[in-house]
Amino acid sequence: MGEEPYVRIRKYKPTPILTALRDDIISSYRLFDALCDQFQKNKYEVKKAVLSDQDETTVYWDALAKKGKSKYGLLVLSPSERLDVVTAERIIAKKRISNLEAAAVITAQKASAIVQGKLRREKISILNPEKSMLTSESEIRKVASEIAPELS
Repeated sequence: MGEEPYVRIRKYKPTPILTALRDDIISSYRLFDALCDQFQKNKYEVKKAVLSDQDETTVYWDALAKKGKSKYGLLVLSPSERLDVVTAERIIAKKRISNLEAAAVITAQKASAIVQGKLRREKISILNPEKSMLTSESEIRKVASEIAPELS
């Protein structure tokens, strides 16, 4: 008596900022899940929330898709995180360290032409879930082919 196990439960209320970003967060992860499914349908091994150890550097990816020698990364940016030059350089470094063929960044934020160019040169696609029509398989294949052409 008096030594029963117990669990402490905390209830959190989302901040107004998080509430305002709710739709962007949901659409970003819907696109992420759809892309992971597309890779799996094409016989890729998909691992979510992956730490990739390369050259004693640990790099985080929301998902890595691998098939043979082809390896692709997916990264979802928080809707509050800006896709600026500094963030782009960080993503480019992640891709290089992880030895990826290509990668994609899912973000609700708009990127400048300079950032878009930097990432495009490194085979890193910027995917905006607002622009993506997630209602049809053909649209998902089209978006996935921006990352890996063989998925078209």
